[in-house]
Amino acid sequence: MSVHVSPPASRPYYAITSSPLGHLLRKRPSGFRDTLLWEKRPLRLPLRIYTDGGSSSAVGELARSVAGRNVSFIDLEEVQPWAPAVFAQGWANESPLQRAYTRETLECLVWHGARCRDIVTVLKVGALYDAVMRGPTSGSASVLWLDMDCFFQRDLDAAFWQWTMRFDVATILRKAYGPDTGILWLRGTPRVRQLLEDARRLYSHAARTGVATSIAPARGVNDVQVFDALLKAASSAAGGLRVGAFAIGCRPESNARWIMDARPYKSKPRQHYCPLSRRGTAPTDALVARSPWNVLEYVTHLKATRGPIHLASAGRRLALQQDGSSSACKAARSWLGLGLANPNPNPNPNP
Repeated sequence: MSVHVSPPASRPYYAITSSPLGHLLRKRPSGFRDTLLWEKRPLRLPLRIYTDGGSSSAVGELARSVAGRNVSFIDLEEVQPWAPAVFAQGWANESPLQRAYTRETLECLVWHGARCRDIVTVLKVGALYDAVMRGPTSGSASVLWLDMDCFFQRDLDAAFWQWTMRFDVATILRKAYGPDTGILWLRGTPRVRQLLEDARRLYSHAARTGVATSIAPARGVNDVQVFDALLKAASSAAGGLRVGAFAIGCRPESNARWIMDARPYKSKPRQHYCPLSRRGTAPTDALVARSPWNVLEYVTHLKATRGPIHLASAGRRLALQQDGSSSACKAARSWLGLGLANPNPNPNPNP
């Protein structure tokens, strides 16, 4: 498969997202409004879409809808078959993982009837794993995860990359909860590769035994819980992971477009970090490597309660209910990831 490479000035880093295919097809008549594919807020970089065994006709329909926008598709089952296999194992009725949730030895964030469906986030981690480990050129790639209910306010400029590239990982950290991984930067370093290996091992172990642990125990297998546990463990070790916090707090009173668009993402002063430049933050906030700008100035994250993940958890047009499928991906169909190729993962001005 040939991969289009943008000019170096366009900063073509990887981006990943996930969404039910049915959700995207329903968004198509509106020009994919309020999604990463929104035609009015185009992403002017090549895209890779990871599918996990969804209907070829649905994928073809979407491909025709985005023709000419430099979008290509990759089957997650072909490149990282462990991820859909782990999902199928953990989602099965009476699996060790589901029994652990029933006994409440693990904390479930999203229930689907009598089963916890947090294990579906292994597909997101599988897409991240593939994007970082199998970059479009030799060596690791750098990845920016964006949930599908995101869209761009403006280009990611030099100020964005100069801060972000200082870290192995940057995401929306919260003071009292796990990170909001709806926006997640992973730089293609050995430390990040190890982080993803640890995440893969945690999911695999949890699906097989019902115990969510690798280098550290997690409260459950939602990716928020997994990354919360692994980021804390990896960043506290000597020579450990460098973690930055995308600030989303202390939004000014303004009618600016990014302020108005960000309203669905409720501001919570006790949870959210303010940009480094803002005064009046808690003294302990100084210990956190916060961005000097609000990331919502660049990317709107709607946090929609009727977005693709919540629709999926309600079971609408998902095949997650289909036990005993002949393929692991048939049980997990309609989840996908998008990627933007990064031919040079090391343009960091501040190594």
